[in-house]
Amino acid sequence: MYKYLNNDEKKSIEKLIGKIESKSSAEIVVAVTDSLKNSKYMVFIYSLFFTIISLLVICFFNNYDYKVLAEFTVIIFLFIYFILLYSPVTYMIIPKSIKRKRCNDFALYQFNKQGVNAKSDHKAILVFICLREKFIRVVADKKIDNAVPNETWQKIISDFIVYAKNDKIANGILHVVDDCGQILINNFPKTGESKEELSNAVIEI
Repeated sequence: MYKYLNNDEKKSIEKLIGKIESKSSAEIVVAVTDSLKNSKYMVFIYSLFFTIISLLVICFFNNYDYKVLAEFTVIIFLFIYFILLYSPVTYMIIPKSIKRKRCNDFALYQFNKQGVNAKSDHKAILVFICLREKFIRVVADKKIDNAVPNETWQKIISDFIVYAKNDKIANGILHVVDDCGQILINNFPKTGESKEELSNAVIEI
């Protein structure tokens, strides 16, 4: 049973990473997730909004004293909050700009969590993909970041989005890894024996 990519797709990606790393002293890590969990901050805002609307409706049709109204407020807010927190619908109504910022922040978090930042020579990149948002971010460690302009990664990202829109995720990832690999081979060719510190296995979150 596979999560996002089947075994053949993952093996193809891992094989390509291995091929690139046999020619470059840099390493590539690929991490894929379907979507991020609902933002608690946004759920809080939406819950507050719907609670106020509910109270206005209740007050319009009924006359409650302040004590009862306060109790209603807490109950309604908690009910709405937990419904929205675990509802897949909530993710759909979160503004796209906020979702993309969260994807970007999560990519940076995974860069540290997966140990990409811990490679001893600081020559590694993380290719992070969020499937539902068709979001991709290439996070490069400092030596690579200093050598490769951001515009280079942006072109690769634009190409991936075309694949993603056509539901060719695996092919898109292979394309990204291959393009990133050529950049790493050109800028950081293998000059001798170098220790492989990061796994080539695709990380599914």
